[in-house]
Amino acid sequence: MKKVSIIGLSFLSVLTVATVLFFQSCNTDECKDVVCLNGGACVAGACVCDAGYDGTDCDHQIREDYLRVGATATENCVGFDPPDYTVDIVEGTGNDEFRIKNLGNYACAIGDYYVVCTVSTSTDFTISNQTVCSGGLTFTGSGDIDSNGNVTVNYTATYDPGTGTVTDDCTVIISP
Repeated sequence: MKKVSIIGLSFLSVLTVATVLFFQSCNTDECKDVVCLNGGACVAGACVCDAGYDGTDCDHQIREDYLRVGATATENCVGFDPPDYTVDIVEGTGNDEFRIKNLGNYACAIGDYYVVCTVSTSTDFTISNQTVCSGGLTFTGSGDIDSNGNVTVNYTATYDPGTGTVTDDCTVIISP
């Protein structure tokens, strides 16, 4: 009787271990072979990218698409059309930021000024309310980049040229 119990108990133990191993093998780690770069994290087998990055493995820094030097800016403003001018778009301090040098081509006593833009999606950005020059030159707005690399910026600039507050509502297209 003891032999049957020991054999039965051994068989039951082997069956239990085999069952546990079988069911554990069905629960595979979806992120096991997924590598996410630049602070991205794997969730359910796909990378969720940190701000300012996209791509299947978060390898693409979005702001790189915007950067350029000496680009032509063609602008239309409510009530007037200023002449074309050139701008530089350079890296910002955060991974999701870039800066536009002399947006609007306003005269600034301190010389060059930079408007900080924050990437919100792979094609869109925002300009948070910011004062960039003495005399209170303030910008706010948003924009995007198209498949041809044209950057469109819709902004409002507020300033006081000494005769009272002026507000310009403008759209500028910056060509690559």
